[in-house]
Amino acid sequence: MTPEGVPLTIRLADRGTRFGALLIDLIVLGFLVSLAWILSFLGLWFFNANFNIDDKLALGITFSISLVLSFLIRSFYFCWFEIRWRGSTPGKRMLGIRVADRHGGRLTAEAVIARNIMREVELFLPITFLTTAPSDNVEAWQTIVTAVWIGIFVFMPFFNRDRLRVGDLVSGTWVIIAPRPRLLQDIGEAMSSRLSPAKQTLPHSSFTPAQLSIYGVYELQTLETVLRATGKSADATRRDVARRIARKIDFTKPLPDAACQPFLEAFYVAQRARLEADLLMGRRKEKKEAEDDETGSA
Repeated sequence: MTPEGVPLTIRLADRGTRFGALLIDLIVLGFLVSLAWILSFLGLWFFNANFNIDDKLALGITFSISLVLSFLIRSFYFCWFEIRWRGSTPGKRMLGIRVADRHGGRLTAEAVIARNIMREVELFLPITFLTTAPSDNVEAWQTIVTAVWIGIFVFMPFFNRDRLRVGDLVSGTWVIIAPRPRLLQDIGEAMSSRLSPAKQTLPHSSFTPAQLSIYGVYELQTLETVLRATGKSADATRRDVARRIARKIDFTKPLPDAACQPFLEAFYVAQRARLEADLLMGRRKEKKEAEDDETGSA
């Protein structure tokens, strides 16, 4: 349910899919980090070949740069993709899942940053500690505590109904199966056989965003009823409705009788796609007199 009371049907991503997405992202992340190290050492080779620099100093600088680059890549990889790709990373996109706001609003940058800061605490810092523990002569009990720490965070999604990890609890998010906006399947499968082939001459891309922002869900449902009608006056009604809509949206192309049916079908496809896309972003317009509802900043 969105803050505006709009019911949304979502399916939570299962734990196996989430783990698979994380594994893919870690592979991509490992490739990027390896590339950063390779470029750093290529830079070391270049400076050694062209400048008289002490080998130990150059090696130390190279290691420092590599570590900083690795940290930056690791820190910003998930944030950058989830902000730019609306809750998806390469791994999530490949497996068809994404991060979403638990309350139905738009996913904000603040929520993305919060959940990924927690990922650092949940996963990367303990792993770093474990991998460096032997060289630092850390007590065995500290290693065990760290391993338990990782285990608690890793298995957290198994102990709550919504499969939330700590980062999700903190940021108010969850991971869902990415909803695919359903474009009209030719006014429903039942009508697919009777849609006019001429519709192909008037694709829904002919309509501008401004033209598609006028009508709401109520008018779309009314239009669907008009398109489904089969009575004696159905064709005349469709011609009248087509011309009314064309005037309302300032559609300037001529509409002879033969073009009215294709026009309505194309407009229905475009209008439904627009409303469904808005709904996925947390906006819903009920009628043409209503203003679009907003859910907050992205």
